[in-house]
Amino acid sequence: HGRREHRAAAAAAAALPCPPRHLPPAAPCRTGRGEREPLSAPEPRPRQRRAAPPQPAPLPRLGHGPARGVPGLHHRGPRPARPRRRRRHRQPGGRRPPPARQLPQLRQGRALRGPLRRPARPRHLPRRRPPLEVWSLQRKLASYSFSSRSLRRFSGRVLREHLHCRLLPLLDDAAGSGVAFDLQDVLRRCSFDNVCGVAFGVESSTLLELEAGDRRSRRHEAFFAAFDDAVEISFARILHPTTLVWKAMRLANVGSERRMREAIGVIDAYVMGMLEAEQRPRGVPAVDGEGEREQHLLSRFMAALDEESASGSGSELGEMFGSPDAKRRFLRDIVVSFVLAGKDSTSSALTWFFWLLAANPRCERCVHEEVTRTPPGDDAGESEELKGMHYLHAALTEAMRLYPPLPINTRVAAAADVLPDGTTVRAGWFADYSAYAMGRMPRLWGDHCLEFRPERWLKGDRGEFVSTDAARYPVFHAGPRACLGKEMAYVQMKAAAAAVIRRFAVEMVATPASMDAPPPYELGATLRMKGGLHVRIMRRDDHF
Repeated sequence: HGRREHRAAAAAAAALPCPPRHLPPAAPCRTGRGEREPLSAPEPRPRQRRAAPPQPAPLPRLGHGPARGVPGLHHRGPRPARPRRRRRHRQPGGRRPPPARQLPQLRQGRALRGPLRRPARPRHLPRRRPPLEVWSLQRKLASYSFSSRSLRRFSGRVLREHLHCRLLPLLDDAAGSGVAFDLQDVLRRCSFDNVCGVAFGVESSTLLELEAGDRRSRRHEAFFAAFDDAVEISFARILHPTTLVWKAMRLANVGSERRMREAIGVIDAYVMGMLEAEQRPRGVPAVDGEGEREQHLLSRFMAALDEESASGSGSELGEMFGSPDAKRRFLRDIVVSFVLAGKDSTSSALTWFFWLLAANPRCERCVHEEVTRTPPGDDAGESEELKGMHYLHAALTEAMRLYPPLPINTRVAAAADVLPDGTTVRAGWFADYSAYAMGRMPRLWGDHCLEFRPERWLKGDRGEFVSTDAARYPVFHAGPRACLGKEMAYVQMKAAAAAVIRRFAVEMVATPASMDAPPPYELGATLRMKGGLHVRIMRRDDHF
């Protein structure tokens, strides 16, 4: 009887899961005669695995690419500059980057601008022509045109017309009605109209509403929208996990690549039409106040290229282009690059500038006092009064330090080199540098680098503006590829800001994003506010 009970207990124990470890082992069973009977070997128990803790769901194939980190991409830029462990890291961000001013690629011009892995080559140029020589010719023509005083007078006249005949009347109507509107969209359209006037000499009208049947208005609006689509889709290619994705879409002519092809067609038709119109014979050309012929940028590029062809380098240009059609496409590329550079850069800087002034009333009062203390000049582009607005210049520079129009830039190494910290850079490698991150580094700007302080740019008792090293402040780039339109951009921004602040007070619409934290930005080629900057305009009593 005892043996049967023992076997039953052993079988029941084997069926149970793993017993608690804190219980003592079972005592051996005794028979009725008082003799100890050895226990039989227990049957092997099946090992039961413990339940695993909850794990995250498997990552989906879509939704976990670079787009997941879009909202805070630029904010994570300063992190690689912080010192970490002393052992050598080879992954990006593991080492402290060297100062930009020490980079030989920037000093000696041994870096090319292009897509991610290799420089772009225009399809209309022969393959034997290196891209660096093509860029050198473009740079030479642009330098010749931008250095002329007549172009500054012409751009100043165009700027004055757009400010006093379009932007200010529009803001005055908005102030009278008290309706909130998107200031970023207004500034973008005003900048686009201004850059089209300087580049082509045309009166584009994307800022003001014209008659519904105006065919010319629809043409300029289509050109404006095509530029937006082309820039947005070009930047979106970077977010693809591989270039095969967008190349396959381009080959199949579907999705965003189909929109890209349509946008390029609109841009090409618009600019080539301007080129054909410029080559037609005309009457007596208009002259400015000093008796010089008024020429927009396209006509200046054409004249400079003709001079280059007439000089000793005519055979070289003939070898480069090969046909008049290739020459026209070369001019098209230069003008499109100028429109692309000036379309959103100044409007982006002004948008963040007005938001920073609204968030810092003390700085707004200082700018207003300086603007009202200086009488407006007759010409917005040649006004000497603009040069004396040091605090306004410092405030714009400080705004672009925190929110640069081009937050990230890419360079491709044309030759192998070694950086000062020992890092090897091989030919064809690309390197990104972030002006957004450099403007927020305590190592460059101190512990108060995140604060809006225009006074950091003012020196002396008179508060004169003092610039810094271009490698420390790479908003307009550095080295041989520095921005040629820097002075023109400052004139446009200072003239627009002074004209608006002198007459109106900009009040932000109370939203959680605008009152408690900086507005979010859109990840793109330029740093634009996500959702726009919605404001109300009020007339200043001391002006009217």
